[in-house]
Amino acid sequence: LDKRRCVYLNHATWVALCEPKAVEFLFNPVLQAVGMRKADPEMESSFPVTPHKIPKGKLSYRISAAAFFNNLDIKIQRTFQFNKIVLDRNGMISMRIDSVTVVTRGAR
Repeated sequence: LDKRRCVYLNHATWVALCEPKAVEFLFNPVLQAVGMRKADPEMESSFPVTPHKIPKGKLSYRISAAAFFNNLDIKIQRTFQFNKIVLDRNGMISMRIDSVTVVTRGAR
């Protein structure tokens, strides 16, 4: 998740979500967890999943989730990755907000 509130999925995660064209985000304030699952692209609350090329020709997927995080007033100041990610048998990914690692770019 970056400071522009874009969520990036690697190819394996995208496949695990059944190759979605769109996803739905959910939030559990008690667990401080964000949920994400495949959604119908026509659903009003869905977010499009778009291919995104990364270095070395690998493919990842980007989801612009600013509206979701802004609506919940969740401030994202830096880019970070989720550490505790769970994929349940219903195809939902849960990501704990309290278990993240800040990602920084190395020296150029």
